[in-house]
Amino acid sequence: MKVLIADAKHQYRRFIKQVLERRGDLKVVGEAADGEEVIRLAHRLKPDVVLMDIDLQGTDAFDATQYIKTRLPATKVIMLSVLEGETYRKAAAKYGADAFLPKGAEISELLSVIGGGARPRGGTHSRKKR
Repeated sequence: MKVLIADAKHQYRRFIKQVLERRGDLKVVGEAADGEEVIRLAHRLKPDVVLMDIDLQGTDAFDATQYIKTRLPATKVIMLSVLEGETYRKAAAKYGADAFLPKGAEISELLSVIGGGARPRGGTHSRKKR
């Protein structure tokens, strides 16, 4: 499964990439630091899943989500945020996101939402993804 990660913070993108690639069935095909870049990469790479922080520069994450879901409806968009609350969850759903998770969610929950909660090779489910 091809995954595109969109987050302004390089360290977070690197961490998520390492976690995801422990699984043999997930491959990070691209990383974006802003809204325009995630749109451009999604169009070019056609990922199965986009993990997108709601706090992106440039084109905001909600508009980027709507753009991706309109043009690539089979692509699953999972929005992530350090902010929790029903307001963000509702906004994510309104713009077409398939899921919304707090960044503090367990890795097992993220993997389950991506498409299967199998244990990462060499890792555990209990580690938080901060």
